[in-house]
Amino acid sequence: DTRKTVYFDAKDYDTDFSRYEVKPDDLLIAMSGATTGKIGFNKTDTTYYLNQRVGNLKPKPTLDKVFLYYLLSTKVQENLSISKGAAQPNLSSEQIKNISFSLPPLAEQQRIVAKLDAAFAEIDRAVETVETKKVVTPKVATPKATPKVAQKKTVAPKKGIDEALDGLE
Repeated sequence: DTRKTVYFDAKDYDTDFSRYEVKPDDLLIAMSGATTGKIGFNKTDTTYYLNQRVGNLKPKPTLDKVFLYYLLSTKVQENLSISKGAAQPNLSSEQIKNISFSLPPLAEQQRIVAKLDAAFAEIDRAVETVETKKVVTPKVATPKATPKVAQKKTVAPKKGIDEALDGLE
């Protein structure tokens, strides 16, 4: 929702603000407040500018951006547990860069993304069907563990996320 967006014209300043631009499809992470650790994409055709305490994740060519989104989506709780601040949780750039994970080859990342996209599309269709039919369903327990993805015998070595990012602004 961009109805409360504050506008400024970068041309009014002598500073180069290009590193703070949030372009379409950029991946962002909240670093403070009630939404700490949550991530999302700029799904508009508009370029925005970063606000304080919002990180713009810039993956290297060896890291699929949507794979990174799914990966970090599973780590929201972990992100919150490492966040600091008594009244307001905070994540630092260093804490984000120190998140470790196994980085499969790019083709495998893209295969995983395709499977997850298809699964979420099926879930969305099921939800729409239920809402359309106004069917009351019993509450379903949510698993506490992330479903395991079939793994080959070789597992990619764990890396810090900083090794797979070109930057975090």
